[in-house]
Amino acid sequence: MAIKKEIQTTEILVSANVGVNANGKPVKKDFAFKNINPQASAEVLYKHGMAFGHMIKHTKSGIYVRERHLLSEA
Repeated sequence: MAIKKEIQTTEILVSANVGVNANGKPVKKDFAFKNINPQASAEVLYKHGMAFGHMIKHTKSGIYVRERHLLSEA
């Protein structure tokens, strides 16, 4: 049986260090930006992630992409 995977949604997540907890360990928070074109290239996703990151007052610790796919029989 053949199965196909079809991308449905894409989000850019900008992870930032927002402070430290009571034990002195860094606290991270993800800022999600939705409704991103699922066909966008890695370069475009990175460029937009960097632009979104400039809107956040905290130090960025990473840019991530989350995709949701629909699996179905081909």
